[in-house]
Amino acid sequence: MARKEIIFDRMRRCISLVIDAIIPNSLELKRKFLCFRQLYKLFDSKKSTENRVILYYTEGSPDCPGLADRLKAMVTGYRVAKKNNYSYYIYHNLGFKIEDYLLPNKINWLIEKKNICLGLNHLRILWFTNRLETLNQGYSEYHLHFAKDSTWALTEEEQKEYNFAKIFHQLFKPSDYLRGLIDEARNKLQINENKYIAVHIRFLDFFETVESKRDTAFTKHASAEEQEEMILSIRRTLQKLHNESGDLPILLLSDSNVFLNTEHAPYIRTIPGEVGHIYSKEGNKEITDRAFIDLFLISEAKYVYNIIGPGTYTSGYSYVGASIGQKPFTRVNRIIPM
Repeated sequence: MARKEIIFDRMRRCISLVIDAIIPNSLELKRKFLCFRQLYKLFDSKKSTENRVILYYTEGSPDCPGLADRLKAMVTGYRVAKKNNYSYYIYHNLGFKIEDYLLPNKINWLIEKKNICLGLNHLRILWFTNRLETLNQGYSEYHLHFAKDSTWALTEEEQKEYNFAKIFHQLFKPSDYLRGLIDEARNKLQINENKYIAVHIRFLDFFETVESKRDTAFTKHASAEEQEEMILSIRRTLQKLHNESGDLPILLLSDSNVFLNTEHAPYIRTIPGEVGHIYSKEGNKEITDRAFIDLFLISEAKYVYNIIGPGTYTSGYSYVGASIGQKPFTRVNRIIPM
């Protein structure tokens, strides 16, 4: 990127943050306005004959985050639908079609776009929900645009009924295409299900820019000295986890290509190819494939760890992967060299 473009991009982000600070939720209001303008019309003669909730992700939807957050949204959408005795559907073709990777298991959530009502006279929209919403039964159709994991808001009894793993597997099973990708990766890595540990590290822009499309993206990379210290720290932490696991091989996953391409111990396994964020690399099939492969290989590990500490960030991605496989999950502080 040319220097002038970098300066302009940083100014744009700075102005966006200032506006958001002056006008609460300004960014969210902007997203809602653009969504209304691009996706919906005021009146539509088409009306659903059933009460239904549709998780609706398509071109023009508000900014959609990473794969793990999208899957949490899909599970939350079902929780909302089930609580209100509504049918549930998923339409997702933003960057990729969800049915290319995940197919209906016990619940048929597939719907064609031509059968979706787009008239605001007949539907209501749920924005960024992280609760089990009570729906107005006067409206037959609700569209959900992004949601968060609502588990924290559930009572103990509700958690039994709306358990993430239980609902995920009711909704989804890997497509033949995805299953083939997962099996191929495991064979190349020479790891068997439940015979390795998965360790995920989220660096964001510590080594290189990974989420350049986001206004919240970091723009300052660590110095060469800081990067060397980080690599040494991670190596020591991985050695400790390897020893404590009974010398199981470690599947090492990260959002940094620079880090993954550094030299690693013999017991470390890394997947060849480029990693990236599906939001900033939207429509890149290789990146999307890799996101699903990494997530499901996490779900098939014996133990799952997320290394955190200065220069790294808490990852919901590895937590979701562990939740899918119902595997023990631990956040571990990296060992900082003295």
